[in-house]
Amino acid sequence: AENRRKIYWEHFGMLDNETYSQSAMLKIVKYAENGITIGDNLICTFETTDFKFPTEAIKALLEEKYGSGNILFVIL
Repeated sequence: AENRRKIYWEHFGMLDNETYSQSAMLKIVKYAENGITIGDNLICTFETTDFKFPTEAIKALLEEKYGSGNILFVIL
């Protein structure tokens, strides 16, 4: 378990809300300031009222790509 790669997964689920969207962008900047970056160890997914994100399907694809035993997903 110690040599598993840690991948952070942040799901932004209310992007139709302007205040929430602005907060989400600031959160991504804070992650980067702490060494958590999109494309390296941060996966971001997004959702609006009209588009519901298929979380379980994406999780299955990521586990297939990285292997479920090699990655520790930290769902934020």
